[in-house]
Amino acid sequence: SPHGSTSGKVQGTSGKDTATRTVRVGEIDRPVLDAGLHIPLAAFGNGTEVVASEQRGYPGGAWEFVVTAVGSLDDAGLLGRRYMVVGCPAKSYATARRLDVVEVPS
Repeated sequence: SPHGSTSGKVQGTSGKDTATRTVRVGEIDRPVLDAGLHIPLAAFGNGTEVVASEQRGYPGGAWEFVVTAVGSLDDAGLLGRRYMVVGCPAKSYATARRLDVVEVPS
């Protein structure tokens, strides 16, 4: 079910970096983008916890984020891309959740 919309930042790989882990989505192993999606903490409010596939032990049931708009300095190629949360690291003094994600087919 939809959880609303918020601004965020997609932090991809430079192409030089090699993924250190993968997650199987369907029949395909997909590279994990560590801290690949940055969402402001305020977007979650009142301690809302993001559901990651690692919490469930399988990819189904995890939160997904879809890029529905981009700014004037952003790559328009991001529009419509979907990212599934596979990990949700937490830390002190954070201003954003830096979610570990995999890109999934639209």
